Amino acid sequence: MARSRILSPDFFLHERLYQQDIATGLPCRLAFAGLWCQADREGRFRWRPAVLKLGILPFDNLNFEEILLALEAAALIIRYEVEG
Repeated sequence: MARSRILSPDFFLHERLYQQDIATGLPCRLAFAGLWCQADREGRFRWRPAVLKLGILPFDNLNFEEILLALEAAALIIRYEVEG
């Protein structure tokens, strides 16, 4: 379930996120902020690209897994597996 979050003004000055936007041509900054609304209090979310896309960028014609992979490549998110 999506949650309300507060966005710090410093978010807009995050160079690595901006560089990922430019390098990939994907809306990484917007998606990253959207992930905060999908994550729990500890910042964890399930790696379900299709479901996340519906909650974050439902009107955009893009592959949300590409965004997740771009964020992971920039070390902005960390994928891990639980119990396996």
